[in-house]
Amino acid sequence: MAALLQSRAGPWQPAIQLDGQINIVRCCNSPLARSLVLLSTDIAVHVYETVVNDTSLSFAPVTSFLVGSRTTAAAWSPGSSYDTGEDAGDECKITIIVATDTQELRLLQSFGKKDQPENRLLGRTGIDVNDIAWCMVPGYEQYVAVAGNDGTLQLWDLETESGEPSHTDIYLETSLLSVSFHVKMPKLLYVIDAAGVSRLVDWLASMESPSGDAQSTLALADPETLAEYTTQGIRATGSGTWQPQDPDLIGALLGTRWSVWNAGGTESNPSRPVASGELSGTANALGRIPSGGGFRWCSTNPRLFAVFVPALSAALLAQTGCVTESTGSVKNAFSLQVCDLAFLHNPWGVDVNSVSPFTGRAIDMETTGSGAAGVHATLPTAYGISDADWTPQRVGAYDVLLVAVGSQIIPVPATAT
Repeated sequence: MAALLQSRAGPWQPAIQLDGQINIVRCCNSPLARSLVLLSTDIAVHVYETVVNDTSLSFAPVTSFLVGSRTTAAAWSPGSSYDTGEDAGDECKITIIVATDTQELRLLQSFGKKDQPENRLLGRTGIDVNDIAWCMVPGYEQYVAVAGNDGTLQLWDLETESGEPSHTDIYLETSLLSVSFHVKMPKLLYVIDAAGVSRLVDWLASMESPSGDAQSTLALADPETLAEYTTQGIRATGSGTWQPQDPDLIGALLGTRWSVWNAGGTESNPSRPVASGELSGTANALGRIPSGGGFRWCSTNPRLFAVFVPALSAALLAQTGCVTESTGSVKNAFSLQVCDLAFLHNPWGVDVNSVSPFTGRAIDMETTGSGAAGVHATLPTAYGISDADWTPQRVGAYDVLLVAVGSQIIPVPATAT
């Protein structure tokens, strides 16, 4: 289905509709497969090709993998390739690694339209996995990093002498929210935990440590999140990552607050953010932000980044009859914002729910998840943003963010101010 990208003011029509709710969106940044995107549902992983044509963006299904359990994290192999020419079916090498809610690490592979997709068990993590990263640096493509909910950072070697994947555990104190490899220095990992502390971890030195503790070269902190964790034991949710064009810049979202650090700057205290802000009007009917949310640097424009939380905006909840503390202030009630580093005072709020198949009605929050006959999932479950990622290709003059809302993918065009 082609999705015409109109002006920034929208609307944007859903471009992909799956049978189940989409929980992960990952665009492929491998040089030979930049047109691919993976979408994960409760039992399967689907791969689509994005076809760019002037001001339109269309999606074509490529392959699907039946996983049988919920995928909690996924990463593309740097060796993935996809030929979009006439012989695409014979020039395809799709490789994805996924972690599941059954504590398994699986390798998904497809080598062409004529071949059956492969789903191979690599091993058991023994931990609940929040994020996974595959090293893209040449010579280190065999290494995969896994961020555990119990504070364990696992380094997997997929090409051991024995032929069986193995892993080394590195221990941190608090639940890890996300992990990513440095784009030029493969020995460095960026990890962020639920206390609001980000670390640059030398994983090679950590693997040689007798205690197994992480060897950090720099620690960065969001003061408010760290204070809440220290004084009240509140664990944040969110994610963070390097800026792909300038890895000295690091961005993260914790709860509803986002921060940007300059690890290579000349500031007197580089551990403190150089910029920060907050999403507003995102309180849901339960009075809290659900687990999830993320920070995504734009891969086609180094000035742009997006932050999102899975809660519904107060503006949408007001239509349902639900009353929240923020329903009276709906003008800035967005659960997704696109920010420009040059104009951080003027973020662009995106109401993706306005293009979802939504009909306003009063709902009974007491029946949420009860499974009673005739009771449907309430809106916070069905229509919150579950994930988002930037496409590595521009569409005309636009940088495009793919947003998962329920079972749909909505392309959101953005341009620098």
